[in-house]
Amino acid sequence: MTKKIRERLEDSLLLERAVKYGANGDSDKCWNWNGAIQKGGYGVYWDGRQSGQAHRIIFEAFHGVRLGRWELVCHSCDNPRCVNPNHLWKGSPKDNTQDMIRKGRRVQGEKCGSALKDGRAAGSKNNMSILTEDQVRYIKTANASGQELADKFGVKRGQIYKIRCGLAWKHLDAR
Repeated sequence: MTKKIRERLEDSLLLERAVKYGANGDSDKCWNWNGAIQKGGYGVYWDGRQSGQAHRIIFEAFHGVRLGRWELVCHSCDNPRCVNPNHLWKGSPKDNTQDMIRKGRRVQGEKCGSALKDGRAAGSKNNMSILTEDQVRYIKTANASGQELADKFGVKRGQIYKIRCGLAWKHLDAR
Protein backbone atom coordinates (compact mmCIF):
# COMPACT_ATOMS: atom_id res chain seq x y z
CA MET A 1 0.00 0.00 0.00
CA THR A 2 1.49 3.34 -1.01
CA LYS A 3 1.21 6.34 1.23
CA LYS A 4 -0.96 9.11 -0.21
CA ILE A 5 0.59 12.59 -0.04
CA ARG A 6 -1.90 15.13 1.22
CA GLU A 7 -2.67 18.08 -1.01
CA ARG A 8 -2.68 21.66 0.18
CA LEU A 9 -6.16 23.16 0.40
CA GLU A 10 -7.29 25.48 -2.38
CA ASP A 11 -6.31 29.12 -1.84
CA SER A 12 -9.96 30.23 -1.77
CA LEU A 13 -10.76 27.71 0.98
CA LEU A 14 -7.67 28.75 2.98
CA LEU A 15 -8.79 32.39 2.83
CA GLU A 16 -12.39 31.47 3.68
CA ARG A 17 -11.27 29.46 6.73
CA ALA A 18 -8.87 32.25 7.79
CA VAL A 19 -11.84 34.53 8.57
CA LYS A 20 -12.64 32.22 11.50
CA TYR A 21 -9.21 32.93 12.99
CA GLY A 22 -9.01 36.69 12.68
CA ALA A 23 -9.10 37.79 9.04
CA ASN A 24 -11.83 40.41 9.55
CA GLY A 25 -11.79 42.23 6.21
CA ASP A 26 -10.93 45.78 7.37
CA SER A 27 -8.05 46.59 5.02
CA ASP A 28 -6.45 49.25 7.26
CA LYS A 29 -6.39 47.45 10.60
CA CYS A 30 -4.39 44.43 11.73
CA TRP A 31 -6.15 41.10 11.49
CA ASN A 32 -4.90 39.50 14.69
CA TRP A 33 -4.72 35.73 14.44
CA ASN A 34 -6.74 34.16 17.25
CA GLY A 35 -5.87 30.54 16.49
CA ALA A 36 -2.75 28.73 17.69
CA ILE A 37 0.28 30.99 18.33
CA GLN A 38 3.98 30.06 18.11
CA LYS A 39 6.54 31.02 20.74
CA GLY A 40 7.55 34.15 18.77
CA GLY A 41 3.93 35.36 18.55
CA TYR A 42 3.24 34.24 14.98
CA GLY A 43 -0.01 32.44 14.20
CA VAL A 44 0.02 28.77 13.21
CA TYR A 45 -2.26 27.57 10.40
CA TRP A 46 -2.94 24.11 8.94
CA ASP A 47 -2.99 24.30 5.14
CA GLY A 48 -4.39 20.79 4.68
CA ARG A 49 -0.95 19.26 4.29
CA GLN A 50 1.16 20.72 7.08
CA SER A 51 1.09 23.51 9.63
CA GLY A 52 2.97 26.71 8.96
CA GLN A 53 3.05 30.37 9.84
CA ALA A 54 -0.42 31.82 9.35
CA HIS A 55 0.75 35.09 7.81
CA ARG A 56 2.84 33.21 5.24
CA ILE A 57 0.05 30.79 4.24
CA ILE A 58 -2.48 33.61 3.96
CA PHE A 59 -0.05 35.76 1.95
CA GLU A 60 0.53 32.89 -0.49
CA ALA A 61 -3.20 32.14 -0.78
CA PHE A 62 -4.14 35.80 -1.24
CA HIS A 63 -1.54 36.39 -3.96
CA GLY A 64 -1.77 32.91 -5.52
CA VAL A 65 1.98 32.27 -5.15
CA ARG A 66 4.21 29.71 -3.47
CA LEU A 67 7.25 31.25 -1.84
CA GLY A 68 10.68 29.71 -1.96
CA ARG A 69 12.35 28.37 1.13
CA TRP A 70 14.41 31.54 1.73
CA GLU A 71 11.67 34.02 0.88
CA LEU A 72 10.06 35.63 3.90
CA VAL A 73 6.75 37.35 4.50
CA CYS A 74 7.42 40.56 6.39
CA HIS A 75 4.99 42.76 8.32
CA SER A 76 4.74 46.48 7.59
CA CYS A 77 2.76 46.77 10.86
CA ASP A 78 5.40 44.91 12.94
CA ASN A 79 2.64 42.80 14.52
CA PRO A 80 3.55 39.08 14.32
CA ARG A 81 -0.08 38.04 14.87
CA CYS A 82 -1.33 40.14 11.93
CA VAL A 83 -2.47 38.21 8.84
CA ASN A 84 -3.87 41.17 6.86
CA PRO A 85 -2.46 40.76 3.31
CA ASN A 86 -2.29 44.57 3.02
CA HIS A 87 0.24 44.59 5.87
CA LEU A 88 2.37 41.76 4.45
CA TRP A 89 5.13 41.89 1.86
CA LYS A 90 7.59 39.43 0.37
CA GLY A 91 11.24 39.90 1.29
CA SER A 92 14.57 38.21 1.80
CA PRO A 93 16.26 37.70 5.17
CA LYS A 94 18.36 40.78 4.34
CA ASP A 95 15.23 42.83 3.57
CA ASN A 96 13.71 41.74 6.87
CA THR A 97 16.84 42.68 8.85
CA GLN A 98 17.12 46.06 7.11
CA ASP A 99 13.44 46.72 7.82
CA MET A 100 14.01 45.86 11.49
CA ILE A 101 17.01 48.22 11.71
CA ARG A 102 15.21 51.02 9.83
CA LYS A 103 12.27 50.82 12.25
CA GLY A 104 14.52 50.70 15.33
CA ARG A 105 13.40 47.21 16.37
CA ARG A 106 16.88 45.68 16.49
CA VAL A 107 17.36 44.33 19.99
CA GLN A 108 20.76 45.53 21.08
CA GLY A 109 20.42 47.05 24.50
CA GLU A 110 22.11 50.13 25.90
CA LYS A 111 25.62 48.75 25.62
CA CYS A 112 25.51 48.84 21.80
CA GLY A 113 26.58 51.92 20.03
CA SER A 114 29.95 51.85 18.34
CA ALA A 115 30.20 49.48 15.43
CA LEU A 116 32.79 47.87 13.24
CA LYS A 117 33.09 48.85 9.58
CA ASP A 118 30.71 46.08 8.50
CA GLY A 119 27.94 47.38 10.80
CA ARG A 120 28.31 44.86 13.63
CA ALA A 121 28.80 46.09 17.16
CA ALA A 122 32.30 45.39 18.47
CA GLY A 123 33.23 43.52 21.64
CA SER A 124 30.97 43.87 24.66
CA LYS A 125 28.81 46.33 22.70
CA ASN A 126 27.60 43.39 20.63
CA ASN A 127 24.41 42.08 22.23
CA MET A 128 25.62 38.49 21.72
CA SER A 129 28.83 39.05 23.66
CA ILE A 130 29.46 37.05 26.82
CA LEU A 131 32.87 38.50 27.64
CA THR A 132 34.02 42.01 28.45
CA GLU A 133 37.12 43.71 27.11
CA ASP A 134 38.87 43.32 30.48
CA GLN A 135 38.15 39.58 30.51
CA VAL A 136 39.53 39.23 26.98
CA ARG A 137 42.70 41.09 27.94
CA TYR A 138 43.07 38.71 30.89
CA ILE A 139 42.53 35.67 28.63
CA LYS A 140 45.26 36.89 26.27
CA THR A 141 47.83 37.13 29.06
CA ALA A 142 46.79 34.34 31.45
CA ASN A 143 48.94 31.24 31.92
CA ALA A 144 45.88 29.04 32.59
CA SER A 145 44.81 26.38 30.11
CA GLY A 146 42.13 27.11 27.53
CA GLN A 147 39.70 24.77 29.29
CA GLU A 148 40.29 26.42 32.67
CA LEU A 149 39.59 29.84 31.16
CA ALA A 150 36.54 28.56 29.29
CA ASP A 151 35.12 27.15 32.52
CA LYS A 152 35.93 30.35 34.42
CA PHE A 153 34.20 32.66 31.91
CA GLY A 154 31.39 30.37 30.70
CA VAL A 155 32.49 30.10 27.08
CA LYS A 156 33.74 27.25 24.91
CA ARG A 157 37.41 26.34 24.74
CA GLY A 158 37.39 27.15 21.02
CA GLN A 159 36.48 30.75 21.82
CA ILE A 160 39.50 31.02 24.11
CA TYR A 161 41.67 29.66 21.29
CA LYS A 162 40.26 32.22 18.83
CA ILE A 163 40.93 35.07 21.25
CA ARG A 164 44.50 33.95 21.91
CA CYS A 165 45.24 33.49 18.20
CA GLY A 166 43.78 36.87 17.24
CA LEU A 167 40.82 35.41 15.32
CA ALA A 168 38.26 36.89 17.73
CA TRP A 169 38.13 40.27 19.41
CA LYS A 170 40.49 41.65 16.75
CA HIS A 171 39.52 45.22 17.56
CA LEU A 172 41.44 44.97 20.88
CA ASP A 173 44.65 44.23 18.96
CA ALA A 174 44.15 47.27 16.75
CA ARG A 175 43.92 49.71 19.67
